[in-house]
Amino acid sequence: CGSKIFKLPDRVAYRCNNSSCPAIVKGALKHFVSRNAFNIEGLGEEIIERFYELGYLKNFVDVFKLKDKKDELLKLERFGEKSVNNLLNSIENSKNIEYFRFIYALGIPYVGEETARLLAGNFSPIERLFNVKASELLNVYGIGEIIAESIAQYFGNEENIKLIKDLLSCGINVKYESNLEIVSSVISGKRIVFTGKASNFTREEFFELVRRYGGIPSDSVSKNTDILVVGENPGSKLEKAKSLGVKIMSEEEFLNFISYK
Repeated sequence: CGSKIFKLPDRVAYRCNNSSCPAIVKGALKHFVSRNAFNIEGLGEEIIERFYELGYLKNFVDVFKLKDKKDELLKLERFGEKSVNNLLNSIENSKNIEYFRFIYALGIPYVGEETARLLAGNFSPIERLFNVKASELLNVYGIGEIIAESIAQYFGNEENIKLIKDLLSCGINVKYESNLEIVSSVISGKRIVFTGKASNFTREEFFELVRRYGGIPSDSVSKNTDILVVGENPGSKLEKAKSLGVKIMSEEEFLNFISYK
């Protein structure tokens, strides 16, 4: 877009400082509709690019206004009535969304799925995040200074608050966890990675187990990893964990460690 770019301290990537930059807007839209966010089928990258150029999509709220453009969509090449109806139905169905997915969909810098879950578990409903202070966020296991500052800055921006309110006014039903029960344990606030094939659970079941015991599941091994749990036929994560001095446990050792019953 011709704007200046900048690089945050200790980060590899360079960023554009223009929030209206077409590449940033389209990237945010692609993230918003992705599987782990609103999970809207029929809005792939090419279609988002096309709809952006046509002026149909300029922000998140526009996704839920596409139903008002049905006649225009039907006139587009490769958009038959069935595909348009499927797209609009997918958008309508996406309005019932879990709280953490809603937070994740916003694309807050440094807030991945696991951090979104931490926010959802500690700040409910979403209005509790409006003008949240970094000091409050730092009280949550798993949220460090850089992430806390980023979240506080996002929710301290009136434009972002207006965006969230506009989204909610589109009929979005945020599903809050009413019976989320976190057990305080030896892994509370610790980052846990699994590698290999598990005997007692699927990958998602392992993630849920770690979350229930207060831990933070992760897919990759880094210097911030606290424990690597090893199943059958472990991959390269095991060697990396050894080189970094990460604590390594078998599946059974881990279950005994957290006193799993």
